[in-house]
Amino acid sequence: MAYKALYRTYRPKTFSEVVGQRAIIKTLKNSIAQDKIAHAYLFCGPRGTGKTSMARLFAKALNCSTGQGNQCNKCENCLAIMNGNHPDVYEIDAASNSGVENVRNLIEQVGFAPIMGRYKVYIIDEVHSMSPSAFNALLKTLEEPPANVVFILATTEPNKVLPTILSRVQRYDFTKVSDKDIVLRMKQILETEGIEYEESALKLIARMADGGVRDALSLLDQAISYCADKIKEKEIYSLFGLLQIEDKINIIRFCHLNDVKSALELVRKKADEGADIVRLHDDLINIYKDLLIYGTTKDSSLLECLKPEEASPITISTTEIRRDLDILIQARRNYKNVINVLDEFELTIIKISMKPEGEQEKSKVAIEKSEPSLKSSLEHIEKTEPKNSEINNPTPSIKSEPISSSEHTIIRSSALSNDDLKEGEGASVIIDEKTIINIMVQGNKKMKQNLIKDWKNQLETILPSDRLYYLSKSLLKCLPAIACDEVIVVKTFFKGVASNLNLLSNQENLTVLMRDLFNLEDIRVVALQNSKYIDFVNTFMNYNQANSLPKPEKIVLRNSNQNDEQGSEGKTNAQNFVESLGI
Repeated sequence: MAYKALYRTYRPKTFSEVVGQRAIIKTLKNSIAQDKIAHAYLFCGPRGTGKTSMARLFAKALNCSTGQGNQCNKCENCLAIMNGNHPDVYEIDAASNSGVENVRNLIEQVGFAPIMGRYKVYIIDEVHSMSPSAFNALLKTLEEPPANVVFILATTEPNKVLPTILSRVQRYDFTKVSDKDIVLRMKQILETEGIEYEESALKLIARMADGGVRDALSLLDQAISYCADKIKEKEIYSLFGLLQIEDKINIIRFCHLNDVKSALELVRKKADEGADIVRLHDDLINIYKDLLIYGTTKDSSLLECLKPEEASPITISTTEIRRDLDILIQARRNYKNVINVLDEFELTIIKISMKPEGEQEKSKVAIEKSEPSLKSSLEHIEKTEPKNSEINNPTPSIKSEPISSSEHTIIRSSALSNDDLKEGEGASVIIDEKTIINIMVQGNKKMKQNLIKDWKNQLETILPSDRLYYLSKSLLKCLPAIACDEVIVVKTFFKGVASNLNLLSNQENLTVLMRDLFNLEDIRVVALQNSKYIDFVNTFMNYNQANSLPKPEKIVLRNSNQNDEQGSEGKTNAQNFVESLGI
């Protein structure tokens, strides 16, 4: 015999077996006992909460041979309803039978008397899918059906049902089932099946099911196949691509430490291990919600995702939490429109990390006090940020041997490595929209990943005594964003760093660094501030969705001197480029 899924095998056979929905069960049982049976019901609520199962149980209670209100599961009426072949119980999928002709055929049958049972029961699932004309055809019959006919309409979207229908039915709103009830039901099933389990694993499955018993049993079915002898929490994380709560909390902490590099490294590591990025995004929203609730009420009983000992050490202001929640909720809507969800999620992480001026230091201090284990992350940030004395009086340590005037110029300009410094003076590389999109089109993802992997370790090999030390220090404040055979584009939060790296006087030495550290010959390095990079990425995605990306061309980096001489020509070229894309 073919295997039968758990949610079908263990479908409730009596009202007492239904998980949750106690108020609805009590009301239906009382209406039968008092012989106050309505002619039409609307069962609405989230998927997997028992709407169709309850409709079948109600039909069984109306027609059981041992007496109205019973569900013996032994008489011919109960067995026929359980097997789906009772001549008086009709299950109709409105999504497949939404036309007016289907409804007219149904109305023609309504007038006939029941064949086996006391009542003819019409269960119309996904009723919101019916067309307006089909609804209108049903109206009169729904309002005044024969005495022995009961309509049960089921839907997940009651807002799409016509008001004229809603006014003719008794409405029952099914709620999401609590995790506690779902876990209890899974325990009963596993004990019946003789399968061992860890309760923490079942709690994890219940949380993923989001209040749907059917979803929970489907996930449990997968877990049984994967885990074989015993369902373990560790294997559930692996099977469904989930992150440990510690990893999610660390992502939030890194964001509030402005340690974008560590946050992105953790996200990419988990993505490579098969993590579900969209589910991770949803989990972060739930964690932030818990933090907001706990920070406002200090009531641990209201927490859903976090435990009190997990929520207490995270000291983030409610203003920041609300801001980050707004960013996450807004970004969540974008996933259906993007090609690469990981890129979208990374941009969201970067946006969360870009706090208004003055908030970054507060976050560092608060988290440092609350979590000593993050001290190393703080030290890393402090090492890469020059002290005020260094900013005001840069005194780079260099070799005592004579250096040329050109080298001296390079070292002085490279010493500017903080966003508080003025932009470097002199001719610099111009990075316009046409150029950056041409680079993106030629981007090599593998090359970029290899660079990111070795970026910090290689740059830190440059000693303070080296004449290129301050260039490497500036690059440590950056992260490779795009890489191709001719150009590497790095991104940074600091405007001064980006301006300084783009100076023509530094370009040759950046090429030398890339050759010596990463074995990349004749490659240019240009820098973008994060906000500009995000704008360019959004533009690229818009062109891509419109199938308007240009073909790769030889990459030509203009400088500000050329821009002065050829300003009008550059403007014309940019305009021609935009017009060629049909934008």
